[in-house]
Amino acid sequence: MEIDFKQTLKNLDESISKDEKGEIVTLKKLCINALFASIPNEKIDGIKKMERYDLGMKIKNDKKEFKIEEIALIKKLVGQVYGTFAVGQIYNMLEGDKDGKTGKNWNRI
Repeated sequence: MEIDFKQTLKNLDESISKDEKGEIVTLKKLCINALFASIPNEKIDGIKKMERYDLGMKIKNDKKEFKIEEIALIKKLVGQVYGTFAVGQIYNMLEGDKDGKTGKNWNRI
């Protein structure tokens, strides 16, 4: 599955979302952050952490082809780390919806 991680998230008013430093919020940044996050009460071994690291580096290095299982892991972690508005856009983008708005396939995790 091909994903463009350079897509940008939008605010509710359709303006481009920026972080507290004024930098544009991209799908790439949020997915890498979710993969590298320490999630409270989650107990995973070093092998799982290394898998997450490798996937994060694949995104960082602008790879475009991802397995369905990799997208499922990203979606799972995004859902645990971010709020509703960000999750909705991210899930839609990961499902191939370029503007992040249609809500298609939202239940496929």
